[in-house]
Amino acid sequence: MKAIRNIFSVLQFTRIFLALALLLFCLFSSVAHAEIYGYIEARLIRIEGLGPEMPLALPEEVKEMAPVPFPEYITYERFRPTLVEEIGEDGKISLTVTPEIHFIQYDGQNSDLMETDDYLNVERLYLDLDAGPARIRLGRQAINWGSALIWNPTDMFKEVYLTDYWAERKGINAVKVYVPLPEDFRLTVAASTGDTVFSDNRYAARASLARWGADMSVVWMDDAANDLLAWGVDVKGTAVIGYWVEAAMFAPKNRDYDPYYQAVAGVDYSFQVRDGLYIAAQYYYDQTGDSKREDYKWDEMQAGKRSTLATHYANLMATLSWNSEISGTINAIYNLDDQTAMASPYLTVTLGKFRVTAGANIPIGPEGGEFMPHPDQDAIGLVPDLTYYAWVRYYL
Repeated sequence: MKAIRNIFSVLQFTRIFLALALLLFCLFSSVAHAEIYGYIEARLIRIEGLGPEMPLALPEEVKEMAPVPFPEYITYERFRPTLVEEIGEDGKISLTVTPEIHFIQYDGQNSDLMETDDYLNVERLYLDLDAGPARIRLGRQAINWGSALIWNPTDMFKEVYLTDYWAERKGINAVKVYVPLPEDFRLTVAASTGDTVFSDNRYAARASLARWGADMSVVWMDDAANDLLAWGVDVKGTAVIGYWVEAAMFAPKNRDYDPYYQAVAGVDYSFQVRDGLYIAAQYYYDQTGDSKREDYKWDEMQAGKRSTLATHYANLMATLSWNSEISGTINAIYNLDDQTAMASPYLTVTLGKFRVTAGANIPIGPEGGEFMPHPDQDAIGLVPDLTYYAWVRYYL
């Protein structure tokens, strides 16, 4: 009976979600001459081993950090259209708006919906201005710098998703100015601020040059939110095989803290197998990480301040396109310090405007490492034993 009630609960909220999505799409479609794209999707995630085993040695305050019960499966519906509307007849100004409707269910029960923000957000809202040689983007937007996969030390607005490679970047309130210069030079400057605390500002500049079969950039940032200054270099090119190198130094303004470095280097190549076999490999170095597992800063990861724990990582990705409709990928992130890894195989099938993806996140290696932690290390159960996922997406 419980399973039946859960199914009806999911269907009820799916019906509400589809009604809101249809209403929003009709409103968008009524705008004359507007370009509309985006997607509607549903995801199912099955999780094993999420949450702590609650060893008796754990203090009560640590046990209380973990919500109980932990969900075994999560369902998620999302509608994310984008509208681009030209303002004026000369086409030099355009407005982009991306709202998002989403509902989440845990074990068939909908999450608490207390306010509109719980199910409706505006992820993009910006103006593009063609101001002579300069192009200006003003408003809530995504800024993504760097050439490497997964890790981008020179991305001054970075977000890292180790297991969700399709996640869209969060919108930030920013102004970005791009200026093409003579002799294949380019200059991009950007400034951002927080949603509620307008002193959480970041200022960044990126100067680039396309030459000798490579794209080379130097990057600078003043991060007032975290009291950091940063400098970096980013090189991506082709010499028989593709290659990239990114490195950055971060200097805390508080002189009581030492500067630290992050760097990544990788190569890729495509083979003529079926519709194409793409292979990429890279190495990542993070000076803020620890080489010994007993020194890992699990508390910082639990607080959302870190996405990785160690110093040295390797990454291997391979994608085989069987034909224009079917492809398979395996992505593996290997912790070189504790010999644990996260393998993520997934299969993608494209049928017209539909795309179906199914896969898993599989931790590998000895217990006690980053991707196979002991319960005493991962006190609130951030790292599950195994995760399966499947989602279907329809593109507008």
